[in-house]
Amino acid sequence: MVTLYAIFKVLNLVYFFTSSLYKELSINRNNKDYYFIIQSVFQKIYPDNTKYANLIAQEFSVIAYGIFLWRKPIYDDKFFSYTRTSSSLIVYLMLFLVAIIETLCLHLVLFHFQFYTFSFILLFLNIYTALSLIAHLKAMKMRPIIWSNDKLLIKNGLFANATLDVSNIDSIEVTDKIIDNVRQDKKIKMALLRKIEMHNIKISLKEDIDVHLFYGLKKVVNEVYFYVDDKILFLDEVQIRKNAWQNSLISN
Repeated sequence: MVTLYAIFKVLNLVYFFTSSLYKELSINRNNKDYYFIIQSVFQKIYPDNTKYANLIAQEFSVIAYGIFLWRKPIYDDKFFSYTRTSSSLIVYLMLFLVAIIETLCLHLVLFHFQFYTFSFILLFLNIYTALSLIAHLKAMKMRPIIWSNDKLLIKNGLFANATLDVSNIDSIEVTDKIIDNVRQDKKIKMALLRKIEMHNIKISLKEDIDVHLFYGLKKVVNEVYFYVDDKILFLDEVQIRKNAWQNSLISN
């Protein structure tokens, strides 16, 4: 009975999520970011527990991007990719291959010595890890850095999201220097593997902002480091947006 009840609860959640997702997609037809849409759905399902909603949304996003979402959205806003010229794709593909090889080898060894339970637990964990890597890699390609009006939306797959107002940008520079004390200071590198993945842009902020990380975690920062494929065009776009914002202040 307990098993049947658990299955019923899971199926009920899936049905409720699917119907809620359909409604959310109908309302936000211009929103091409499925991660934000999935997160919005679960925040409405669990309005009194944001952390739990974000946790469940993260898991559903892994499944959605890892298995179901394949078509790259077409964005109306100005956007910048960050995977075409970086080493991130190679790094994640290598990790994916290592995970597959490790899974097969350890599974066969444990199965040979009749550790069946440990064997299948390890197999499940490695499959989940591989699926998470695939989902994150696909999300990196499907969730570019976007300028939406006066806001800069910096994303890194399923790992991090930051929203910067153009009025809050103090300075911007091209740099690939190693970041010191990134854990302790109010700095963040928008990369899951900080010590391996590259960055080429640093933005310093006038006021602190919250950067939303995976599983509902947050970090308060005033420096954001990230990678863009075309840093020259990106710098030009930042200057255009800042000039437009300053001109709007003068005209008002």
